[in-house]
Amino acid sequence: MTSPPNKTKSCLKLVLVLGGIGTTVLAIAIGAAVWQEKQREKHETEKEATSNAFARFVGAKEPPAGAKDDARARYRRGHALVINTETGQPDEMFYKLPADLRAANGDDVGTEVWVHWIYQVLGKYNNGGLMVKSDCDVTVYDVSRNAIVAREHFAGEDPPLNITIPRGSKEGWEKLPTDQVTKFLQNLPAR
Repeated sequence: MTSPPNKTKSCLKLVLVLGGIGTTVLAIAIGAAVWQEKQREKHETEKEATSNAFARFVGAKEPPAGAKDDARARYRRGHALVINTETGQPDEMFYKLPADLRAANGDDVGTEVWVHWIYQVLGKYNNGGLMVKSDCDVTVYDVSRNAIVAREHFAGEDPPLNITIPRGSKEGWEKLPTDQVTKFLQNLPAR
């Protein structure tokens, strides 16, 4: 039996290498999808547990009607619970707060923080994805005093004019100013 020409050997090696790379990429993609699904399930479980732990706070979409307006006081008391004004549920940002700022349960809440997200669609990318600018209005409420103790508006970043998106994806761009809000809450004097 004669050995195949060098071109054929090179092609066979290339096919084997590419096949190995393709298998590795596929394995990574499957692993990432499984990890994302586990993270989603974990987050849903955490969300349900949070709603139960903070049951007396869940459902309110703003401070009580009779709350004193002392927004110039600018402080926070104890640990915080962040509520989304649209849903009346703990906002996603609550789960990202540092442990020393985040309330562990309903008895631990000294400050309620209502976040109102404002989304502005500024355009579309070539792939059809949306250019979104997200701002946030924050109201800080002292539970023990029944008082609004701070208000602040945070402007999100303007989306870039061009983004690199995987082919076939309809993804756009949106960046919430959560870091700014977290820093604001951390910098409020604690009482």
